[in-house]
Amino acid sequence: MLGDPVSLKAETADSAPTKDDRGAQTNADQSSSGGTGNSTHTNPSTSLASTIPPLPTIETESLFWSMMKVSQEPDPYVYPALQALASSQKFILGALTNTVIFHPAHPYSLPSPLRTMLNSLFSVFVASAEVGLRKPDPKIYELALQKLDEFDRQKGGSGVKAGDVVFLDDIGQNLKPAQELGMQTVRVRLGKTWRAVKELEGLTGVELMDEKTRRAKL
Repeated sequence: MLGDPVSLKAETADSAPTKDDRGAQTNADQSSSGGTGNSTHTNPSTSLASTIPPLPTIETESLFWSMMKVSQEPDPYVYPALQALASSQKFILGALTNTVIFHPAHPYSLPSPLRTMLNSLFSVFVASAEVGLRKPDPKIYELALQKLDEFDRQKGGSGVKAGDVVFLDDIGQNLKPAQELGMQTVRVRLGKTWRAVKELEGLTGVELMDEKTRRAKL
């Protein structure tokens, strides 16, 4: 278990318009304007430009550190679900994550109780900063699958196939390569993570929410 493009096709005519083509176009223009004479047309691009608001200013550095701070706290629904799955001893838990490398003296590089607890739950850990690949590159999913398969075989199992894997991610774009590889996927929507946990319950057959949470959310 791991944590349609639209095609536009343009065709170009091989020859310039003939005299008949121009006549047909002229007649069509006159017909659409109600006859001969001058007609006024509004430029769609000008009209559209006047309705589009200016792009917002995004403080990317501030946003990045805010995300890093939030990520230091365990999710109240996902974390207990991981603990329940690990306790069941029915699954191999793996982490596939896009990471950055902080300076060794940075607080996020130092050991923490949360990091220690998370490491104890996962048997396979694939970090982008360590393997030189990032989601949604299909190669990192293939690598994660390979690691899961190797771990299972080392434990005496028959191996892991893509169809055996449930991959969870909060970004839809990151789910597509997993689906194309044959994995089952669950979208974890921020602020509604309990819904992903409920979906995971249906896929695993394991109760992942306590009764109090279940009554409050369901």
